Amino acid sequence: MNKAVNRLIEKDLSLLDKSMIPNIGKRADGSSFLSNVAKIEKSAYVYRNEIYSYLNKDEHEFFNLGGGDPINYKPFPLAYKSLKQEFFKSSIYSYPLSQGESLYKENICNYLNDIGIRNGLEKVNNDNIIFTQSTTHAFYLILKSILRPYDVVLFTAPTYGLFTYIPERLGGISEFVPLKESDNWLINPQILKSKILEINARLKIEYCTLGYQPKVVAFVNINPHNPLGTILTRDNYDLISSMGKVCKDLGVFLIDDLVYYDLNYNREKPPCPVSSIPEMFDNTISLFGLSKSFGLAGARAGFIVANEIVIRAVRNLIFHQMDSVPTIQARMLSEIFSTKKKRRVCYQKYFKKLIERYKFKLDILKCFVNGIDSTNKKNRKRIISLLKKHKIDLNSINNHHVRLVLEPQGGFFALLDLTYYKNKQYVDITITSAEDLLVFSFKQARIKFLTGASFAWPNDDLIVRITYTAKDDKFVEMLYKFFLNLNKLSVG
Repeated sequence: MNKAVNRLIEKDLSLLDKSMIPNIGKRADGSSFLSNVAKIEKSAYVYRNEIYSYLNKDEHEFFNLGGGDPINYKPFPLAYKSLKQEFFKSSIYSYPLSQGESLYKENICNYLNDIGIRNGLEKVNNDNIIFTQSTTHAFYLILKSILRPYDVVLFTAPTYGLFTYIPERLGGISEFVPLKESDNWLINPQILKSKILEINARLKIEYCTLGYQPKVVAFVNINPHNPLGTILTRDNYDLISSMGKVCKDLGVFLIDDLVYYDLNYNREKPPCPVSSIPEMFDNTISLFGLSKSFGLAGARAGFIVANEIVIRAVRNLIFHQMDSVPTIQARMLSEIFSTKKKRRVCYQKYFKKLIERYKFKLDILKCFVNGIDSTNKKNRKRIISLLKKHKIDLNSINNHHVRLVLEPQGGFFALLDLTYYKNKQYVDITITSAEDLLVFSFKQARIKFLTGASFAWPNDDLIVRITYTAKDDKFVEMLYKFFLNLNKLSVG
């Protein structure tokens, strides 16, 4: 190594790791993540790194039940058309503005007003929107703008694990408010309020020597929820209003992550954005994106909707980092989040077929967990044919020890309760945690899935997250191997 490279290594020893998996990072001061996030990191390390050590030399094939990709389905048609149009526009030669082009914001403003988002009594306007490189990028920019050292960002437990690292990389703290089955896995506003007050009181004592008072600065609401698949709709208006009021009264931004907004299975009851509740707009920061619903994860395009002061703060950061977001992403967002007639027609046709695909795949999973009678009648014949094609006899798997935590209402994740297998043995393996179960599954059957601790599951039950987006034949094959492998433990 030359001197310049050695100096870089001295700054970050993790660069000596030859694997292509990125280092998850540390706190802003270089110290390890605090205990809550350290648990997530430890569990995620098994999934992202450790299990691959069990592959044989030159072996690369395995079954992934834990990914975050949507169904391999054609991208939303208007996305392609918008790109084609943009490349034929003469303006593609010039750099876009840091705040984004007004031309592309107008369609989005109409869309937001159409789904009920209002800035008080006024309609949402161009100053309330800014484009980003995905919702993850948006989340980072927001926290970078609002966070001071030791401020707390509050997540539900469970939650989207990768978001929980970001506050701590920026010098803040990630904490959690547990969701409960008794509350139908929805946030309880009174518990939320108590948690915020308890944290603020603790921070006041712990950091009394600073020149400012750290506090809870944001609560993250994911709707539809990842990983639970629950949805807050207009039927939950009082709960949403109460949740928003708690945050507003206590000076806590409510970050409303709506990236799964269009993947709701009951098309008559879409998710209800918090910013559609009167008087909640200024205190709510909404995130939208293309990745999950529109088959465009690779496009990495999203946008933020918020008070114009928040938008200006994000605009400045974009200018400091990369000057501006690519025009082609703004153009796609503008065409997809629109009220134009061609979009309405395309949207209805696209999602009618797509949602049926997701429901069918969920029924495949339900068939393995609860039996063929638990599936929708119109899907049973197809599922039975699929099982026969792969010579799968459901009587050969011992599935009555596996439970769906709840049936998803949207998204494409399902949580399985495998607590029955705790302390079960196979040869010299004893299952004491979901991580042990992951290692066992990978070593024995080359199957990986996400473990509960990696998405902040609030207790020690053996909960795992299954993604049901694989192609039908592959999904059936994976599930059969998964359950057959569990049989080894059920007799241990």
